[in-house]
Amino acid sequence: MKSQTKEPLIIPVTGKAIVSTPAADVKAMIPTPAVSKSEKALITYRKVEEKDYENILSLQQENFRSGVTEEDKQNGFLSAKFTKDQFMAMNEDLGIIVAIKGKILVGYLCGASFDYCKQFPLLKETIDDISTHQRKINDTPMTSENTFFYGPVCIAKEERGQGILEGLFYALKKVAINHVKHYNNCAFFMSPDNVRSSNAHQKRLGVRNIGSFFSQTRNKEFYLFARELEVPKLIANPAVQMTGFGSRLFSGKIQLWSLDEVRSNNVYRP
Repeated sequence: MKSQTKEPLIIPVTGKAIVSTPAADVKAMIPTPAVSKSEKALITYRKVEEKDYENILSLQQENFRSGVTEEDKQNGFLSAKFTKDQFMAMNEDLGIIVAIKGKILVGYLCGASFDYCKQFPLLKETIDDISTHQRKINDTPMTSENTFFYGPVCIAKEERGQGILEGLFYALKKVAINHVKHYNNCAFFMSPDNVRSSNAHQKRLGVRNIGSFFSQTRNKEFYLFARELEVPKLIANPAVQMTGFGSRLFSGKIQLWSLDEVRSNNVYRP
């Protein structure tokens, strides 16, 4: 069987993208608010490629805590730093999603298993706290079998507040749900002084603060956040399948839900 070429999906931020394509080839797409009435910014959300890593490292360096001014820290910063090899291993473990505007990488979001993340002291402390205190979300304990580690996420300063965070998240959500473990939840830590990022995640993604822990390696407290991936539950029907962030299957074709429909859980039921 000849393999089909899979082109990255480009989405105008000013409209609802509706695409018909085989379910296995569906790319993550989330319409985001318009930059202006006259401008249509094109955003591509896809898994990372070899050519992207240098740009990821540059964006990471620009936004890592030690290199950000006190004034700019109010707009968000990174608390953990990774090498190219570590990013590549993370992508192999679960996935890294990048946001491309034109030809420029303007954001990335990583996801990895608890087992992979335990090699990093701060991440291990986070995971140990979740296990020791049996942290739950909606009364369900989070474990390495049902929860993946979300982050780091980084968006170029000039591109923030335009919906890219949601686009990255829903693309990674699709990858996580289709993983062999079929993840149900994601969890992550955040520094208490990273106020902008904390507010953005709670407002735009609906994450919950589920507690805090004291890091011995950093000698400071960190907040714990988590959320369910919220896969809509459809009435059993062989003609209906999920793509990860919401879909309807009619005669072998996929139609994607809009972001508003996904948020309101206004799902199709045959």
